[in-house]
Amino acid sequence: MAYTILIADDEPSLRLLVKASLAVRKHTIIEVANGQDALNLARQVQPDLVLLDVMMPFLTGFQVCEEMRKDPKTAKIPVIILTAKGGQDDRELANSVGASHFLTKPFRPPELLAAVDMILNQSIQKEASFPQPQAVNNLNNNQNPVNQIPLSNFKLI
Repeated sequence: MAYTILIADDEPSLRLLVKASLAVRKHTIIEVANGQDALNLARQVQPDLVLLDVMMPFLTGFQVCEEMRKDPKTAKIPVIILTAKGGQDDRELANSVGASHFLTKPFRPPELLAAVDMILNQSIQKEASFPQPQAVNNLNNNQNPVNQIPLSNFKLI
């Protein structure tokens, strides 16, 4: 399944590397070069995943992630932080602003692809595990056709 992924990094060569790494999955890739554009596009497009560099013009990746978590339109979009700053403080900050995953640059393309696949699969599982409220209500009321079948029509096997 193809997804829409927003890549935010001020280095064109890194955006190219990320795009090339994800090309095998045929995802739709949207690129921006600064944090403010990343936040604006995340709100507008609501991609399936956002990859954020930390050190970008206007807003850092941490600030973008934090703002995304405050906005109901973007609060549930998974975020992977990609950064050359791999210290424990940076990892803790990424966690505190709601990042889903943290990758340190330089990364290997298979490592990025595995992280993207893992996050997207987790996102799908979360959506599938929470039935819609109306669907649950229909299971428990007389409008559910299964509730209309007499028990005598069932056989024990």
